Amino acid sequence: MSHYAQNGEGMEVDLTKTSLGRSSSVNQKIHYVGGENAPEVVPQMEQQHGMYQEGVYDNVSAPSYGQEQVAEKSGKGSTICGMRKKLFWILLGVLALVVIVVVVVVAVVVTKNNSNSNDGSTSSGSSLGSGSGTSTATATATSSGSSPSATAGDIISDGSEFAAIKSGNSMQFFYQTNNGSVFYEVQTGEKITSGPSIVPGLTGAKSGTPLATVSWNDGAAIRLYYLNSDNEIQEYAYDNSTGWYSGSLSGEGIRAVDTSRLAAIKYGDNLEIRLYFQVSGGVVQEYTWKDESWSISQSLPVGITGTGLAALYYPDNNIRVYYQTNETSKVIHEISYGWPNLKGWDETGFGPDRNAVATVGSIAAVSWGDTSDWQMRMFYHPLDTPSSIATWAWKNTTWVGPKTIVSDTTIDNGSISVMSPAIDQYRIVYQDSSNSSTDLLVQE
Repeated sequence: MSHYAQNGEGMEVDLTKTSLGRSSSVNQKIHYVGGENAPEVVPQMEQQHGMYQEGVYDNVSAPSYGQEQVAEKSGKGSTICGMRKKLFWILLGVLALVVIVVVVVVAVVVTKNNSNSNDGSTSSGSSLGSGSGTSTATATATSSGSSPSATAGDIISDGSEFAAIKSGNSMQFFYQTNNGSVFYEVQTGEKITSGPSIVPGLTGAKSGTPLATVSWNDGAAIRLYYLNSDNEIQEYAYDNSTGWYSGSLSGEGIRAVDTSRLAAIKYGDNLEIRLYFQVSGGVVQEYTWKDESWSISQSLPVGITGTGLAALYYPDNNIRVYYQTNETSKVIHEISYGWPNLKGWDETGFGPDRNAVATVGSIAAVSWGDTSDWQMRMFYHPLDTPSSIATWAWKNTTWVGPKTIVSDTTIDNGSISVMSPAIDQYRIVYQDSSNSSTDLLVQE
């Protein structure tokens, strides 16, 4: 916003055209410029305001009348507030003009500021699919006042994890900035409609922490998971009635290995949460929230160091978990709980059959639909093109793919997160080659 200073303009008065008439209330002095017999009448007010200068009447015929004649010629009503009527109205007009200019300038500035504030976003569209936008954490938050806004120094850290959830008809996603803070944004259509804002009260996340989140009731309840500097899993919770607060898992002292990623899902019709992470030896561990308490539930096969993790829910209380098990091949495997006979965990054959060879790191998965037409999508960075994103699709009870959906625009092996806002839709967010977040809305 620019600031403007107002400069007053001096007003020149032609003294040869100025009436010398004054009311009797004006204190007047007589200055003798051309000799003591040549009186010049100059009002005291004009002298005080610089309108009279010594010598201005040199070589000019002096008036032929004296002080008494001046007083006699002036009449009541010839001045206003001690000033000549003409001068008074000129000054009043100038003052009115200045006031109008100031009001217009202020109105323009306020309108501009309101326009910038209402935009609430630094997003710019691109041609990725049916809807997309990019952003860096430099905008003013449009969310509640309890969430501090981002500043110009808060940028998405290189390689930050993303975690996305459904929030009404929008996507809410979380990421870490270069100063270690965890931020969130809400993306609706092609615009950021809330944020970027710091998750209020969340502190102690280690640099480069993995992130995972679950939600229910269209974002009215959220659980966000991350690691502290001791690699202990922390839970940060949000409920509409209470706002953000530290969740019970934060006090459990559950520790993951330093390279572990995180994945989480809400499971079943009742409120259960399944959380996945790596522990010593590379084992993928499942931890469960059920009946108001956390407990260790299942140790899954060993994953390679730093494997990506993704999990999704399948109808009739099935779970699918994706991870990599072989250091050499780096093929993504799918392991399923409750399929086909509800008797535990089984390898589905997706890995060997589909040969989804991926870089070590980010894997994302999403599902939607009903039992008769359930859809699943799994996303990864192909090993031979780590700056692109490919997907395998579960359609009509079979896997189809791979298909490249983002070509050479991401940072190598950057984070991927995805959610489904509606039937036959998914929205994927990833870090692009400029270290900004980009989201892609796909309608199928």
